[in-house]
Amino acid sequence: MASSLAAALILAIFLPGELAAAGLDDAQGGSRYAAEMTRAAALSDQKRWVDALSIYERLQTEAPQEPDVYHRRVMTLADLGSASLAWSLYQARPELFSDAERARLSADRIARLTVWGGFRPLDEPRRLQDMQRAADARTSGSGALEPDPSAPLRQGFDDLVILNGLERHQETASRYRQMRADGIDIPPYALAAAGDSLLALQQPEASIEALEDAAAALPDDIDTQVVLAYAYLESERHADALRHLQKIAANETAWPKTDDVRVAYQNWNRYSADSNLAMIRAYSEDPAGAQAMLAPMTRLAPSNPDLQAKLGIVLLKRGWEDQALERFDVAHTQDPRNLEARIGQVNALVAQQRIDRAAAVRGALLETYPDNVHVQRLDRHWRARSGAQVEIAAARGRS
Repeated sequence: MASSLAAALILAIFLPGELAAAGLDDAQGGSRYAAEMTRAAALSDQKRWVDALSIYERLQTEAPQEPDVYHRRVMTLADLGSASLAWSLYQARPELFSDAERARLSADRIARLTVWGGFRPLDEPRRLQDMQRAADARTSGSGALEPDPSAPLRQGFDDLVILNGLERHQETASRYRQMRADGIDIPPYALAAAGDSLLALQQPEASIEALEDAAAALPDDIDTQVVLAYAYLESERHADALRHLQKIAANETAWPKTDDVRVAYQNWNRYSADSNLAMIRAYSEDPAGAQAMLAPMTRLAPSNPDLQAKLGIVLLKRGWEDQALERFDVAHTQDPRNLEARIGQVNALVAQQRIDRAAAVRGALLETYPDNVHVQRLDRHWRARSGAQVEIAAARGRS
């Protein structure tokens, strides 16, 4: 209602020069302008932001420097989710916006960068680049991400996601625990990030506490559901892990089809539930059952590197190193970014006593993923199980 009132009063603040330039300085033109602004405000109140934006953009074409139209266009873009464009336009005329609006536009931009940072990169060197952009936007390039008690809570929640995405799991966990100690109600998306970091730190009980609330609030977020299953597994609650993924798979149609399409489409939530259910079985000392699930899926989708790598892990657990390595090599060829395939190559090669090649793959992993918990765990296992024996064998091979 306040926005509608402002539109009705716009003639009182409209710049005379701008009115003249737009051809709206007569009574008829001024009335049209006020009516258009009132209509756009009403559309915004109805959350019809696309329709409102079209009016603001048309009016801005007629009067490019008019401040109220510019201001409303930017805030409507923010309502639509065009965070980057809204921020760019804000920077051109920051004097038109309040401190609260600036904070909102900045937070929207950081949140959007954080979402982009969560997607898989095109290549390994850019693995953390997009998430680092979100951190730089949050800290003006310092990268410190220090807690700010005076900042809006949303900033702290986004920090949990950014820190988790940068694989700074200890910082994520510490920040999460401090929020809990302060009695802060943490939203599900931030709980999911905290739970993932706690699991990476091998603290599954604390991870479950965060992830159960996140999973209940985000039933369609398959990644959170899968991480919760692995948290149950790490807590040796194997039955709970199996039940959790079985329930998800039972509620997801493998090939859904709507009335307006002739061909069914693949349900990736079902795929993720089924493939990870197989892995839970493998880690629960049922590799034969896991293979029985994965082998038919792999025949249906031979070009899926995730399936190839998972089947390789199961074959290796069954002691079939040659077949496992073949799967890992295929998965790596299909997608060089697949971390499970690279780690699996090291394990299979060590089992075959092909230490030189294993050492080369391990070295590349440590160089590319120095902070990744799975790579660090692989390195610890390498040193613990092999130690001097591996180093001596590698030296003999080189000599």
